[in-house]
Amino acid sequence: MTWKRFFVYAFITLILILAVIFTRTSPNQSAIKDFMDHSDTSKPSLLLTLYNRGLVRNVYAFNTIIAIEDLHVLLLKGMGLDRDVQTMANPFVRYVKVTEGMRKEEIANRVGSTLNWTDSEKNSFSQLAINDEGKLYPETYLIPNNIAPVDFKNRMLDRFNDEVVNSKALINKTNINLDTTLKIASIIQREAAGKSDMNLISGIIWNRIFNGMNLDIDATLQYAKGNNTNGWWPQVTPADKKIASPYNTYTNNGLPPSPISNPGLAAILAALKPQKTSCIFYFHDNNHQIHCSATYQEHVAKIKRFL
Repeated sequence: MTWKRFFVYAFITLILILAVIFTRTSPNQSAIKDFMDHSDTSKPSLLLTLYNRGLVRNVYAFNTIIAIEDLHVLLLKGMGLDRDVQTMANPFVRYVKVTEGMRKEEIANRVGSTLNWTDSEKNSFSQLAINDEGKLYPETYLIPNNIAPVDFKNRMLDRFNDEVVNSKALINKTNINLDTTLKIASIIQREAAGKSDMNLISGIIWNRIFNGMNLDIDATLQYAKGNNTNGWWPQVTPADKKIASPYNTYTNNGLPPSPISNPGLAAILAALKPQKTSCIFYFHDNNHQIHCSATYQEHVAKIKRFL
């Protein structure tokens, strides 16, 4: 037996022992589960609240379980442990990471795979979130393994309200409405190679809007043609620029009818704080370095030079 395998077994054994101590000394396990299902409270505050409500008697056992939860995640990630091991380590909750720039269907697949949702449940999430694209806040969630699609969607919307709608960093900072902000941010999230060029891309998008130009954004074409069979972000071809879709920003002027992805806070801030630039055109080279130009002739010359 390798030392890694021994360490894993020892870790799981410790978790199970503490879990037994915790459950055997908890007066109301169903109340604990209900509270945790509806709480995004930080770990120390969660422990104190459970204790104050009389839901936990053995604070030391529960505190140890909470304290080593981050180590548990690192073990699962670093050692490539499978779902069965994760279930043994913590049978009640799951970690699921929703990445910036995912669309609602991708989120349904990601969460559904983690929680063993049926195809019907995945479709249910996508339908429930049909008007919430752009507001499904991306982050790592710790969720009950039996959470329903509607409850997880609401959990994401609650996080969006906390981080964006009620954010002191965003309130009264601009006259741009939220709908417009999210549409632009969702495009920035898909088009940027990283946070470093988000504000520049924002400035270019705003320049096109102010100049009355079509946005000519490939990511909106991907959103229009993406599906579960061909992939949600398929490669764009020249023929795609004639797709009959309201999301085709090559043939339709202005912003798409809804956000095309669920952006992170950095992209949202970039939409509100565009970099001042004379550029209208841009592309990324093979090293993901952005190049922008104020004229089409300059744009073509840079493409020949850097691609």
